[in-house]
Amino acid sequence: DDAAANQNYALMLMEAGKFREAIAPLERLRKLGNSELAVRVALIESYLKAGMKGEGEREIQAVLKAPGVTPEDQIKLAGVLLEDKQPDIAQEVLEQAVRSAPDSAEAHARLGALLLNKNQYEDAAREEGRAVQLAPESAEYSMLLAEALILWKHYPVALQFLAAVKERFGNLPEYRYKVGLSYYGMHRFPQAVTEFEALADQRHNLDRVQFFLGNSYANMGDLNKAESHFRRAIGLNPKNASYYAALAQLLLKESDDKRDEATALLEKALALDPSDVASKQELALCYEKGSRYVQAQHLLEDVVR
Repeated sequence: DDAAANQNYALMLMEAGKFREAIAPLERLRKLGNSELAVRVALIESYLKAGMKGEGEREIQAVLKAPGVTPEDQIKLAGVLLEDKQPDIAQEVLEQAVRSAPDSAEAHARLGALLLNKNQYEDAAREEGRAVQLAPESAEYSMLLAEALILWKHYPVALQFLAAVKERFGNLPEYRYKVGLSYYGMHRFPQAVTEFEALADQRHNLDRVQFFLGNSYANMGDLNKAESHFRRAIGLNPKNASYYAALAQLLLKESDDKRDEATALLEKALALDPSDVASKQELALCYEKGSRYVQAQHLLEDVVR
């Protein structure tokens, strides 16, 4: 029939990336009285990806006010908006989902995860805390709450919460990682090392674990072990600028004879992340000590710009 033909044609256009062209058949479907959420969400996605933000926002409001829209529908719509890099509108949708279904663990958890990505850690912890209360059996929600508490720098609270859920989730690698991060944040480096080493024995390919082992050993004064772990982190993930910068700073602490390697590492770090001000300053000092004054001056001018 006409509706099915329009829907298939619109979906084909969307799959081909022709979002502006998909709008007309989707609008025809809407005029034909097809108010299925899938059609409305496809229309919103097409508006947004075609750069028609105003039309997209109006359609979102129409969908949210439509009779029979469930919190599950709102969560689906928020997912589409997040895929389209529209976190602010997605947040409004999820906040409405939470208001309309205050006992929906998923609504609270999805809102908490979004707030976490926006660095709003206190609000994220509140939402994830509610999700955990509503669904204590969910490892995902508990780990998100621990992450929010750690990023909020409430390390003792995170550790206390993790201890409370140890019986349920203590065998998960992510659980052990977050316990290690909590100890690390509290500067209890020997305990952090215990957790990270145990996790590294289980999972050999986790570059972040090697990085935090390097930092922990450096803080404990064991520079040789720190160097070894930083090198492993780089080997596992050679695209992370902070690993090169950390190893460079460690080598400069160890010996002035290692300045050439440290310089090369800082150059690599800046090639990967040109916005790293600390590495620019450190590299400028290396250039200065190596009598490369012009390069040092250029870097320092770049810092103060």
